[in-house]
Amino acid sequence: MSLGWLNKIGVEEENRRTAVYAFFHPTFQEYFASLAIYDWHFFLNHIPGNPLQPDASYFAFEQPWREVFLLWLGNQHISNSLKEELLGALMNFDDGFGKPDFYRFRAKLLAASSLVEFQSFSKKQEVTDWILNLSISQIETFNNPTANSARNLLKEIPCSVLAETFSVFLRCENVHLQHDAAKLVGELKCSDSRVVNALEYLALTTEFKDTRCDALCSLLEIDSTNVMAIDGLIQILYSQGIDATLAIPAAQALRYAEIQKEKVIQNLENFIQPQFLEKTTVLLPPQL
Repeated sequence: MSLGWLNKIGVEEENRRTAVYAFFHPTFQEYFASLAIYDWHFFLNHIPGNPLQPDASYFAFEQPWREVFLLWLGNQHISNSLKEELLGALMNFDDGFGKPDFYRFRAKLLAASSLVEFQSFSKKQEVTDWILNLSISQIETFNNPTANSARNLLKEIPCSVLAETFSVFLRCENVHLQHDAAKLVGELKCSDSRVVNALEYLALTTEFKDTRCDALCSLLEIDSTNVMAIDGLIQILYSQGIDATLAIPAAQALRYAEIQKEKVIQNLENFIQPQFLEKTTVLLPPQL
């Protein structure tokens, strides 16, 4: 009370003399609740075939307990072995209902979200590979709720956890995976040096111009002083024919540039001049 963590919010309806208090912010309540939990089965005690049994517990799947779940995983006084047991149970969760495996999917998403607080999870690489594959393999269907859930979760996971998998995807032989990974790292602004190096390598080596454009755009979103990205995107502004469609995203990405602004502005002015878009116009050379 003296610390101001509890505020009086009213009185009991049955007894007007008894005050009712609430925490100043829900985070206090969630934190103290997490400290009171010692057995991980509080979050998940799956009883196959009889999930309605009184001893069964599925608080891990309930949104009001999400922050408590994460705070518990981040509690350094809880042994890593207990955290491993809980996350292992989530990774292997089987609701017993067959397809479409709704709760199995939810359970793996929960395990992935744990990387925000518990980066020592022994199956960290398996989880990151799964969540990135899920995000990227369906990136073309942006209204797909499964892929959207995965991409939203990626925004919460530290870049350092995702970097190794991203760098592998950017250097792999699957051109579709390369392309989609190049776009996604820019959205996430993953600035890990392993990702930046892989993006630069992809921009230099790919034979696909749209992949090169996406790699350069992401590089500049990640690092607004990347000279290679600025020069490469300026070159794309002067593309002709079917490749001219890449000039628009290149121009949009150049707004992130924090260096060589005079050069960037000069080339953007050339790009937006009406005669620049006419087929009969002789295009000015890029000002590099």
